[in-house]
Parts: sequence; structure tokens; C-alpha cells
Amino acid sequence: MEIKLTVRAEAIAVLKLFAANKDALRGYLNGINLEIGRKETRLVATDGSMLECFRVESEQPDVDAPLTDIIIPNDLLKAIKPSGLVEITIGEQETKDNGNGEKVPVSNARPVTLTYAGLSMSGKTVD
Repeated sequence: MEIKLTVRAEAIAVLKLFAANKDALRGYLNGINLEIGRKETRLVATDGSMLECFRVESEQPDVDAPLTDIIIPNDLLKAIKPSGLVEITIGEQETKDNGNGEKVPVSNARPVTLTYAGLSMSGKTVD
């Protein structure tokens, strides 16, 4: 299931100030964490000392239980300034067949594309 949401660029710009920068031991802090629910998405950033959270209303009818730990890395957020809108598209988790006909995740990373001011930045979420 692909997830699309639109966020004010101002929120992303503020969250970048709270995200850790090059934390080698806790790489999961080096970005913005998304918790996606059916009616709202929470965007959270922390450096381990301070934390900021934005709530965004977004209809995601295909989300049964909240999707958590979707972390957009700082590298993809560099170009975002505090004006306009950012469209975030999160793709499906990569899966493989486990031999019993069941699909199991290869990792927690998902493809992600940010579209801002006519530019598209693509990469993967933090594993």
C-alpha cells in the first residue's frame, strides 16, 4: 500500500531543527519519524534531549493499525525551506517469499519520495 500525504514545509523546517545530526550510535534519530494512522499522521523529531511533534490530518483508509517507525532521513530533507507544501509518498515495504508462500519483510526500510518546489527527492526510510 502506497501512502501519500501533504505537509506544510514550515513543519518540516522546524522539525529539522530538533532532529539529531550525524548521531552515529543512534542513527534512527537522524531524521523525522512518521506515525501514520487512519485520520492523522504524527511527525516527530528528537536529538535525544529535546523533542518536537506535529500532527497532520490525513485520511488513510487503507491503514488498519498505525504504521510506526517510518523515519525520513535528514539527507532527503535538506532542500526544504519554511514555505510551501511538501508531498510525501511512502511506498510499500520490500518483501520476499519465505518458502511457505508467505511474504515477509526484507527490512523496515520503505521507498520514499518528497516533492517540494518542483523538485523530487527519492530515497529510503531508515531501516
